[in-house]
Amino acid sequence: MMPIVRGIASLAVVTMLGAPASASRVHLHRPPRGFQMRMGKFTVPPAHEREVCEYRTFPNEKPMDVQQFEFKMNAGTHHFALWAYFGGDRNAADFPKGIAEAPGCIGLGPRDSYQRALLGGAPNTHELTRFPPGIALRLDPHQPVFLNSHYINASLTTPLTPDVVFNVVPARKGSVLHHAEDMTIGAYDIHIPALGTASTTAEWVVPFDLNVIQLSSHQHKRGTRVRINLTAGGQDMGQDIVGADLQGEHGDQLQRSIAGGAAVFSVCGGYQLLGREYVPDAGEPIPGLGVMDVTTR
Repeated sequence: MMPIVRGIASLAVVTMLGAPASASRVHLHRPPRGFQMRMGKFTVPPAHEREVCEYRTFPNEKPMDVQQFEFKMNAGTHHFALWAYFGGDRNAADFPKGIAEAPGCIGLGPRDSYQRALLGGAPNTHELTRFPPGIALRLDPHQPVFLNSHYINASLTTPLTPDVVFNVVPARKGSVLHHAEDMTIGAYDIHIPALGTASTTAEWVVPFDLNVIQLSSHQHKRGTRVRINLTAGGQDMGQDIVGADLQGEHGDQLQRSIAGGAAVFSVCGGYQLLGREYVPDAGEPIPGLGVMDVTTR
């Protein structure tokens, strides 16, 4: 079965103006199927920001195929991320208790806490993620999760108490054909001069065939723009068509985007066509975009 991969993150540009520091309790209708969870309370002092994590376990007693997430929170949020822990430790004493300070929940939990996946998230106060028909995320019984919330309090005088709630809705029995998987990719080698700007380009090559069902981005935390170019592979006939297209206006546009700092997500033959040319088993070489000094066969 061809793996189905979901790249999840979010893009958020934050200003320090006008976000209210006090808000009433957030209301989100409980789903008729599934469950609702609310994050524990924490406070952000005036003119401050906090990124915190909370370890929880879902109430599902059996494996659960999730078809939809819905997130809602009050104003001032930079992002919310829901991380699943897939390691082997189920000893509650090895996990943090209550609210813990940790960007991205890094360093929390047992030694194998790196075995986790991003289930979903929200770059704003209300976000709905619904998978296509037949596709769902598989969760373990009583799935351990980390709730990751980042808030910025723009008020100079009033503390801010975030309120985060979300729904988890299962797929209907017998409707799941494929289980989605998470793949998180990133670029960390970013250097910005004082009082200046900079851009960076990163490239990821997938070593196997896959179907991408969701792809989004997140800049943390002073980013202003991100662009993702997805180049998909195919049979040699498809390569002929795409290669010819890259020699025209579309190729020029893609080269300008890469020169301007765009990230390129290349799959299979898409990687080949970023080089100078692709040489098939039969037929003439297919010209590529030429942004990499490589020839593939």
